[in-house]
Amino acid sequence: MPQVFVSHSTEDAAIARQVAGALRAARVGVWIAPDSIKPGEAYNEAIVAGLRACETLAVLVSRSSNVSKHVAREVVLADGQGKRIIPIRIEAVEPSDGLTYYLSMPQWVEWHAHGASALAPMIAMLGDARVVDVAPPQVQNPPPAIAGSDAMIEIRRGSHLTGSARNVAILVDGDKVGEVGNGKSLVFRVAPGQREIVARFDYIKSAPFAVDAQPGRVRVVELGLPNIADVGAQLSGLLGQSKYFRWNLLD
Repeated sequence: MPQVFVSHSTEDAAIARQVAGALRAARVGVWIAPDSIKPGEAYNEAIVAGLRACETLAVLVSRSSNVSKHVAREVVLADGQGKRIIPIRIEAVEPSDGLTYYLSMPQWVEWHAHGASALAPMIAMLGDARVVDVAPPQVQNPPPAIAGSDAMIEIRRGSHLTGSARNVAILVDGDKVGEVGNGKSLVFRVAPGQREIVARFDYIKSAPFAVDAQPGRVRVVELGLPNIADVGAQLSGLLGQSKYFRWNLLD
């Protein structure tokens, strides 16, 4: 069964097939027009049925898709069906105003900068194949040391009613490394040195938090969201203010 519907403009068909091929290579089911449309099947009916069968819509963002009525219709239809929408930028352009309304989710894929490797966090999210997302250990227990020159960071998200059903995207030096769920942890490798961490939730982005990533060590950072009774903090989230998130270096 297809998991991802790849929405793209006709002009971007070649790159769309590359994206579809990379997803299939990672064992992610894909629906893409016109390849997934059967002979004799009505084009519009096939698209509606294909989108209904998928859990996620991946929309390729480019100059062409910004002006494509077909892409706009597919995004609106996906949003109406409550689908997860993941923007994949294949050109260094911002989405049109019409698309931006629907593309405020944290899961951005920068294909134009990193190629197929940019799909890794998305694939991990869809298939739980790569990102470590486990219940956090007790804070008083120090994280184990790691061998060699590797540096690692662990993001521990507290358990809160606020946004409990939504994941928070984690970016390191501007690149997304994964997502962390409510009451969960995300562990990832980074290059040693001063790293800048940002959390993103819809249109809300945290202030950057600096972490000194050290070889052979796991740096543990706590990510906090406001309690549901904290009216001031909740209001800051509605305004898109960075103080909605709280950072705390534990180790």
